[in-house]
Amino acid sequence: MSSEVEFSDSSVQESSSKMTPDREEPRTHPDGGDNGSRGETLLLMMPFFMLTLTSFIYFVPTPSPSITGTALKCFPIIHLLLFVLQQDVTFSKEEGAVTYQNKVLAGLLFSVIGDAFLVWGNYFFLVGMTFFGLAQAIYISAFGWDHTRIWLGSALYGTAAGVLAALLQEESGVFLVALPLYTFLLATMLWRALDRAFPMSGETPTWQHRVSGAGGLLFALSDLSLGFFKFQLDYSHVFEQSIIMLTYYAAQMLIALSVVN
Repeated sequence: MSSEVEFSDSSVQESSSKMTPDREEPRTHPDGGDNGSRGETLLLMMPFFMLTLTSFIYFVPTPSPSITGTALKCFPIIHLLLFVLQQDVTFSKEEGAVTYQNKVLAGLLFSVIGDAFLVWGNYFFLVGMTFFGLAQAIYISAFGWDHTRIWLGSALYGTAAGVLAALLQEESGVFLVALPLYTFLLATMLWRALDRAFPMSGETPTWQHRVSGAGGLLFALSDLSLGFFKFQLDYSHVFEQSIIMLTYYAAQMLIALSVVN
C-alpha cells in the first residue's frame, strides 16, 4: 500500500511539473558588456563621422555665417545627444551611471547651443561662451571630485593664468571678465577629467574614465586654439577652423563614448 501511494504521489508531482511552465531566469547584462557589440557601437557612431565630414566639407571653408552653416556645425553634436540617449546604463556597475549619463546629455545640449551662437560672432560670441561655460560646469560635476591631486590643479591653474596673460594683452571691456571666468572653468574641467582618468595608486581606472580624460584634454586644446586664433594669431580661416573643429568634435565624441557601459 505504501509503495502504491508513493508511486501515485510521484506521478502527480511529475505531471504538475509538466503543466507548470519553466520560470524565466532574470535577465542580466553580461559583465563587461555594453548595450551591444563594439560593432554595434561603431555602427551607431557612423552618422556622427559622416556629419562631421560634411561639416568639414561645407561649413569649415565658409567664413561668413549662415543658417545652413550653423546647422551643419551643430548636427554632429546633435547626433551625439541622440547616441547618449540610446545608451542603457541601468546594468552598469559604475556607481551613479544614470546621473553621469544625464549630466553628459546636459553638457552636450549646452554645447550645441553655444555652437550655434559662436557661428555668428561679435556679440553672440559672448553668448556662446556663456553656454559653453555652463557645459564645462556640468562636465566638472559629471567627472566628480573623488580623486583630487592638488599639485595637478595648481599646475593647470598656473598654466591657465599664463595663457590668459598672453591672450588679454590688448583686450579690454567685457572680455577681461568673461575670458578669465571661462578659462577657470575649462582648467577645472580638465583637472577633474585627468584626475578621473588617472586615479590614485592602487586603483584601476575604467575604460570610461580613460576616454573621458582624453575628451577633456582635447576640449581644452580646442578652446586653447580658439583663444589664440581669435586674440593673437592670424592664419587662414580654413586652417584655424580645421584645428578647432577637429579637436572639438573628437573631444565631444570621447565624452559621449564614456557613457557606454
